Amino acid sequence: FMSFQQMTQQLAPECTALTSLCGNGRGYGSHGLDTASAILAKVRCSVEACVTVHILKTQIENLERIGTGQLYKFFKELEMPLQNSLCNMELIGFPANETALRKIFQQMVETMKKLELKIYEMHGGKFNLGSTSAVAKVLGLHRKASGRISTSRQILEKIDSPISQAIISYRKLSATLAKNIQPLLKCVRKDRIHGQSITYTQTGRISMTEPNLQNVAKDFVIDFGGVENVVISCRSAFFPTESGRCFLSSDFCQLEMRILAHLSQDPALLKVMNTERDIFTAIAARWHKLAESDVSQQLRDGTKQICYGIVYGMGMHSLADALKCTEQEASSLSQQFHLAYPGIRAYTDKVVKFARNNGYIETITGRRRYLEHINSGEPQQKKQAERQAINSTIQGSAADIAKNAILRMEKNIEKYRDKLGITKANAVRFVLHIHDELVFEVPTDRARKVAKILSLTMENCVKLSVPLKVKLKMGESWAELQEIKL
Repeated sequence: FMSFQQMTQQLAPECTALTSLCGNGRGYGSHGLDTASAILAKVRCSVEACVTVHILKTQIENLERIGTGQLYKFFKELEMPLQNSLCNMELIGFPANETALRKIFQQMVETMKKLELKIYEMHGGKFNLGSTSAVAKVLGLHRKASGRISTSRQILEKIDSPISQAIISYRKLSATLAKNIQPLLKCVRKDRIHGQSITYTQTGRISMTEPNLQNVAKDFVIDFGGVENVVISCRSAFFPTESGRCFLSSDFCQLEMRILAHLSQDPALLKVMNTERDIFTAIAARWHKLAESDVSQQLRDGTKQICYGIVYGMGMHSLADALKCTEQEASSLSQQFHLAYPGIRAYTDKVVKFARNNGYIETITGRRRYLEHINSGEPQQKKQAERQAINSTIQGSAADIAKNAILRMEKNIEKYRDKLGITKANAVRFVLHIHDELVFEVPTDRARKVAKILSLTMENCVKLSVPLKVKLKMGESWAELQEIKL
């Protein structure tokens, strides 16, 4: 990424003297937000707005020159209109109850103290739970040949003892408290949290910051043995405070796998995706030459891990960890899978070849990601770039489809406003995006009608060789969302 100053020098050099009046800004940040500057804020903001227009003009000219103009079309018709939708979402904010968050905070602190005492009791004495070397010593772990020692979750899961499981739970509590609850408490304003959306990720996925609501933990249980178990429900603190309103969510089902089927055109995968069956059970059945009724839950879950290992560009080491097997076994399973679905390997090879020849990949909409190391002489860098090529094509396409769904839903809500009986007082509000899932705050008595529009909008926002499916959920709080059928 370039700083604002660098963008000015490269894309609008005629404005360099103007920006120099405002200093250098801070890092990648803007002049307007540089609160440490002695220059008046209205001057800094005015200069930045003016220079941004000049930068944008050059960038539009650059986009129009690339290829057939598809990139500019994508920028104009999808990316820029999306900014308005996300801006509205941020201004509305996500409903969050400060009192409920404080109760969850207190519950977690008390649970951590109780769990800490339990761990000390198991060990027979106190030790520093925050120290890798102390935890390793307690669990009898030794240094590797490299001299390093690891007490990662994967290592502790392999030990599978009561104390290692308790330490995993303690760390989960600690991380959730530090990364979820404490940042959220700092950001609540009048029972709303106004997170910032980030659209310039390399895959095109929309992420969030200040705070990251996408990372709020789902319900989990701290095991104290039977009736003493504690349920931690961070999402229960998020609910509309106005009476007669609820949450409605719609999540694309296996979106990346459907995109993989569409792009690879593997006949067997297309056949699976065009049925109403559980896709991972069906994939596993064909792969292992079994009846679907004979596919175990373990085999289904392993198949799902391999499928997403392909989608996310997972290396054999990561795949082995996910499958809880050796790298050799993971490699063998991956090869068997590709033999059953040869169109996938042919497609991924094609993507990598395209990236090597052009230096970039393209998503389903023609959006590009440039891969600096795709032809690197360094094997590790090259392998990573090849995985990124596959991952970015599929995940980037999923991101494009999700963005399109946001815009179409906004238009359809406006289109059917009168039929739905929507007014300013009982508005349908887009309040959160979580990758393939969109969350709305809606009037409870109109929720099912809105759900029908949401379902049709998302399932028809793009035409693929396979149908798009969505799962609808509704609930009074984020934690209480339950699947609904129309």
